Amino acid sequence: MILRRILERVKRQHWSTLFFELGIVVVGVFLGLQVDNWNSDRHTRALEQEYIERLHADMDYTLASRDKVSGWDDERLAGQALILAALRSGTLADGDRAAFDQSLLLFGFIGWPDVRWATMEELESTGSMSIISDVALRSLLGRMDAELKRRQALSLSFTNSINAFRQQIGHRFGVLEFTDLTEPVTLDYDFAGLASDTGFINTLSQIDTLSRIKCRNTKAEMDDIRALRDELAKRLRPGTDAAR
Repeated sequence: MILRRILERVKRQHWSTLFFELGIVVVGVFLGLQVDNWNSDRHTRALEQEYIERLHADMDYTLASRDKVSGWDDERLAGQALILAALRSGTLADGDRAAFDQSLLLFGFIGWPDVRWATMEELESTGSMSIISDVALRSLLGRMDAELKRRQALSLSFTNSINAFRQQIGHRFGVLEFTDLTEPVTLDYDFAGLASDTGFINTLSQIDTLSRIKCRNTKAEMDDIRALRDELAKRLRPGTDAAR
């Protein structure tokens, strides 16, 4: 229809009308493209905000998970210190027996927070990282992802080593009474024999060292995740609960 009208104008040499109608067509196409671009950009920015909110929620979940196990870790490290001090001194006070037994049973059992990283993995697997328009934030996410994978690989290595060491000492004591991990336990062992066994003490010391390194590793990981959460919070839409 439009082409027929243009050809008709050319035949009749109605140049002013022809240019006017061509101008309308060009302007219409331009405006249509601009509207499409605007809608596409609005959709992309809305999707970016959705990803930022999901990433922020992931960081919040991870930090809350860490808070749940941090008290456990503190108890385990304190108990391990008590055991090593008692064995090295060769004395165990009656009042420390319950703590000694529980700590020996759980020696090296350090908590591992549930790190939620699904949104970051989705951005990577779908090739959608470019949706994050802030170059600084995108770079931070990339660095955090690499660092998290490195630290988690280290933590898994520490855990495997701890488990291997525990297998070397597990036969040195038996369980007499046990309900669950939160209740006192009673173990069967020869304290004097354990205290005089430098190999046993050295193995416990190795486990304790690995446990403390693992805890420091996890703390550094959580510090980074907390910093990332704070950066994400700055970019949340006004009105979002976490942005208030």
